Amino acid sequence: MSQAELVVQKSPLNSEDKNFTVRCTEGKVAIGGGARILGPQGSDDWMTVPRGVALVATHPQGLTGEKPVTWTAIAREMQPVAGDWGLSVHVMCARATD
Repeated sequence: MSQAELVVQKSPLNSEDKNFTVRCTEGKVAIGGGARILGPQGSDDWMTVPRGVALVATHPQGLTGEKPVTWTAIAREMQPVAGDWGLSVHVMCARATD
């Protein structure tokens, strides 16, 4: 693996459950990733994240037998939340070598 690159994208801020996917740039594969919940105005300060929101999954995705090129995260309101929140998803990508 070579030419590592971190790709980070943020979901829209609203009070809906999130299923958000980030893609590696062309020619690279996912070698790791993760996500975090964002509070109002997209703040990544954990003190601003609404209570009741949970990150329920974070995983690579790819077709069976192929190397993954995306990373997906899912977050849900486990109880009703007053206010908007978001999801920041990151994937570490590298050029695959045979």
